[in-house]
Amino acid sequence: MMTTLQDKLNEVLDQFEKSIPSVEATALFDMDGLVIASRLKGGVDDQRIGAMAAAILSISSRSGDELERGQIQRVLVEGENGSMVIMSVGTEIVLVALVGKQVKLGILFYECRRCIANIMEIMGYRTDPGE
Repeated sequence: MMTTLQDKLNEVLDQFEKSIPSVEATALFDMDGLVIASRLKGGVDDQRIGAMAAAILSISSRSGDELERGQIQRVLVEGENGSMVIMSVGTEIVLVALVGKQVKLGILFYECRRCIANIMEIMGYRTDPGE
């Protein structure tokens, strides 16, 4: 049985979710907010979340440029019931992770970077530090 790109991406998201018990759901979107892979649970509109995440990342990046903060590494939206982390994967993909309140942010950010490296490898993106 041949493994599809979708299967590989879902496996990476699955590994990421298993690495941190506080991760409740994950998804990958393109920069237009279209779903690439999603593990969002029940009743959540994937397309809507994707559009919002892409818009948040875009606005944050423009703000970072305007305020001379450099390239934005991640956006963390904290709510009373948990948080949402939004990170770019290269220039074309957005990773979204919904996490519980009890998450350890240092471990989360480390695992996000590992997840992103795996996605970039699957997608054939260069991961050289000088890129």
